Amino acid sequence: MSAIAVTRHESALGAWTQTQWKPASGSPLADTVDRIWHFDGTLGAARERVFPDGTLELIVQLDTPHRPGRDGPADPLPPLCVTGLRTTAEVVEAPPGRCRVRGVRLTPPAAFRLLNAALPDL
Repeated sequence: MSAIAVTRHESALGAWTQTQWKPASGSPLADTVDRIWHFDGTLGAARERVFPDGTLELIVQLDTPHRPGRDGPADPLPPLCVTGLRTTAEVVEAPPGRCRVRGVRLTPPAAFRLLNAALPDL
């Protein structure tokens, strides 16, 4: 298995630690998991534009959930959600204060298998 990569950031944009683990090539998980990641910190810029990248992620928000970055009030995203397979860019708004999020990014074949098993009639 590959090593854990830890990135720390501190600037006007906020202060956070992001940890990522990616299975080594040839590992039993390499065909299923692209990476497992954890984010912990505070953000000075609450809005982030997320672009389509062809991936599917299972995300767990451990603190106040993010919101869609729409004008006006928007319901928070579910604490546990599946995201990805976007066709357009979206804006996501982080909650004020500490933000802890964990995620598992699946490989495209694994995402297909998961969606096909969950939604076989589509």
